[in-house]
Amino acid sequence: MTSTRDYSELKANWRLLLAAFVGSAVGFPTLPFFSIGAFAPTFQRVFGWSQAAILGGLLLATVMILVFGTFIGAFIDRRGPRLITMVSLVGMGVSYMGLAASDGSMTVYYAAWVAMCVTGLGASAISFTRVISGAFSRRRGLALGLVLAGSGVFALLVKPFAAWLIAAFGWRVALVAIGALPVLFAAPLVWWGFPRSWTGPKGVVVMGDTGLSVRDALRSWAFWVLIVAFIGMGFGIGAPVPNIEAILNTKQLDARVIVNVAALIGLSIVVGRLAGGWLMDRFWVPALAMIMLLSAASGCVLLSASVVTDTSAGAAIVLIGLAAGVEYDILAYLVARYIGLRRYGSIYGILFGIFAIGAGGGPALLGRSYDLSGSYTTGLLACAGALVASGLCLLSLGPYPTKFEPVQGASCPSDVEPQAFTSST
Repeated sequence: MTSTRDYSELKANWRLLLAAFVGSAVGFPTLPFFSIGAFAPTFQRVFGWSQAAILGGLLLATVMILVFGTFIGAFIDRRGPRLITMVSLVGMGVSYMGLAASDGSMTVYYAAWVAMCVTGLGASAISFTRVISGAFSRRRGLALGLVLAGSGVFALLVKPFAAWLIAAFGWRVALVAIGALPVLFAAPLVWWGFPRSWTGPKGVVVMGDTGLSVRDALRSWAFWVLIVAFIGMGFGIGAPVPNIEAILNTKQLDARVIVNVAALIGLSIVVGRLAGGWLMDRFWVPALAMIMLLSAASGCVLLSASVVTDTSAGAAIVLIGLAAGVEYDILAYLVARYIGLRRYGSIYGILFGIFAIGAGGGPALLGRSYDLSGSYTTGLLACAGALVASGLCLLSLGPYPTKFEPVQGASCPSDVEPQAFTSST
């Protein structure tokens, strides 16, 4: 067995890691999701738009992922991620710049969002996790964590960057500048760092072609366990994160404390991505996921209490943020280990869309719970219950499979022998 201190796989693929990290940071839906809030006050002041109307584009992005994610994944399985990721980064960036043309018409505003969604899907986690899962085996978890940490880094930096641009040059220039990031930086890096050859003779995929077909995956126990678990995870983690400030406001905390404590969410997501990726290479991931989800559930329970102190609020946000940081990593890792890479893009696209249902609908459901009861307590306890149930579902996956369905008549051993939930030495 390769030593846990052997990082040669990372060194050999450093160009791929760099390209995927930057692409993930400014890809879809990361760039619009984390940046549009910085422009919401300006749109409200200039055009008189409601907060719901401004953020409606995020709901559109969720629907587009659900509907078209599997088709994008299938295309990536056949053609590879390099070209589609680069083209999508350029298309999404140009479409985002189109928001600068907003003139008070919601039609123009949503037209830019539609263009962003249509062109950007190829630059989503479907592409980035596929190329990393295919290139790495021994350090797959850490590689996924490093790459997907890009979104957390972007979340930490984009709002102060946008605020500076708006103050110095105006909101239209700020939108163009942020939209230029994937065009000028991420797309060239993807073209430079992603593998140029995806298929071998007769179109056979060469980067990790073992695993189940889509038809067999749909018949497998693992696929449906992941469906159920990640709907619950999407809701349980996705609901409180965008509502953190609103939840803390109901606890009579000082305004400055709320700002400082809420800022912990971004940092926790980055730490969760990196630490979670490192741990996934060493422990049985369903058990690791159970621990992370129990921690997040504890955070929800802390926030549901009638009395929340500065300390308990900070602890709750860190616990939820750590789980939020590792959720995409866990999904990608479990798909690769339990279903395989043969049709990874198609299957991950389905699961990514299903996850988006929980993550996209969760915040609205939690808000609705508050509107009906005047408190977030019931909604937060429901989030905690969903997280515990999701963790129990993942435990039912059992050991990693040692073989998948034969591909083109050959037996397909998994790339790494299963490990128990004990530290490797």
